[in-house]
Amino acid sequence: MEIEFEPKTGWRNESQGPPVTKLFAEDLTRYESGILRAQEMAVEAFEASAGAGAGGTGDVSWDDVSDKPAFIAAGASKAEARTAIGAGTGNSNLELGTTATTAMPGNTAIPAAATWANINKPAVVAAGATEAAARAAIGAGTGNSNLELGTTATTALKGDTVIPPAATWANIGKPAVVAAGATIKAAQEALGIIQLAAGAPVPVGTAAGALIFVRNP
Repeated sequence: MEIEFEPKTGWRNESQGPPVTKLFAEDLTRYESGILRAQEMAVEAFEASAGAGAGGTGDVSWDDVSDKPAFIAAGASKAEARTAIGAGTGNSNLELGTTATTAMPGNTAIPAAATWANINKPAVVAAGATEAAARAAIGAGTGNSNLELGTTATTALKGDTVIPPAATWANIGKPAVVAAGATIKAAQEALGIIQLAAGAPVPVGTAAGALIFVRNP
């Protein structure tokens, strides 16, 4: 379709000298109508070309739009539109993952809070309801002692061990007859040795149960 408009040439104003172009109201109306008609025809031509590319319906198909960005929030539903750009609901911009900047899946199994009963701990631990129970758990004593009970030079005897009294002459084990006394004479007498004065008879043996004496020179 052609535009029914013939432009006028050779326009002249008074400064250019005669012949001066005279412009009447009907001329302006005709020129304005031609411009408007040209705009209408341009729109009609565009819609016709777009309609031919989409099967002649006159509508532009989404697939026919070229140079679209690689990612556009579009789909048959809101969920599909969010999925197209990896978006969530609300104001969250988190993505699922396993790093410090991502979100953990909602069905992730969270272990129970650690308790004394379910934590891994050494076989022997100084613990208990009381200080005594905690010490007993590791066989410890009070204060700064780290001794253990035993009978060696590096262990401690039990507190109820019976310690014998210090040894004396009266309580030590000794033979029935011992040459001992406060003096030599007393020690000799303990063995039956008798010192006799000069000239006194000295027992030298026995005969039929009687002592035999000789005179001491």
